[in-house]
Amino acid sequence: KNLKRAQELYEVAAYRGYAPAQHILGNWYNTSEASHEDKHKVVSFYEQAASQGYALAQYDLGVCYEDGEGVQQNKNKAIELYQQAADQGYVLAQYNLGVCYEDGDGVVQDDQKAVEFYEKAASSGYADAQFNLGVCCWMGKGIKKNKKRAAELFTQVASLGQGHADAQYYLARWHDKENGVQD
Repeated sequence: KNLKRAQELYEVAAYRGYAPAQHILGNWYNTSEASHEDKHKVVSFYEQAASQGYALAQYDLGVCYEDGEGVQQNKNKAIELYQQAADQGYVLAQYNLGVCYEDGDGVVQDDQKAVEFYEKAASSGYADAQFNLGVCCWMGKGIKKNKKRAAELFTQVASLGQGHADAQYYLARWHDKENGVQD
């Protein structure tokens, strides 16, 4: 394992315009111990890769704008970047857009749009999106109330071995109060 040599090779590829290498270098500098200068390198590498349409970099750059890491916080720019990555099928971007629309964070609050994005991410097996979609079905938020579908989603999430306590809680409520699912 020669990290210095790996970094050198990533830098050569990045400077030649190879988007995956630019993204990896952005991740390389994006640590909790990163200096202010390193945070600017993170953004620079993500911007280079994102400008080439690299979905992972678009998403990560969106996170930088959402959190104000290495750039001035700009929710609109974050949404734009998440949308670009989501349009390419990047699940985390789809999920983040769902959360943004559900909470009205950087966009006009819209439960139906939140459900659309949760559906996309959930269809790829993303547990948090399945859970949030389940909650929307449970409460009738942005979608017709359907506790049976909610229970199916919660069962999927709870059975993924990720110990999703919230999904297990909703399932317990379903079994305890609704008595709608047979064991």
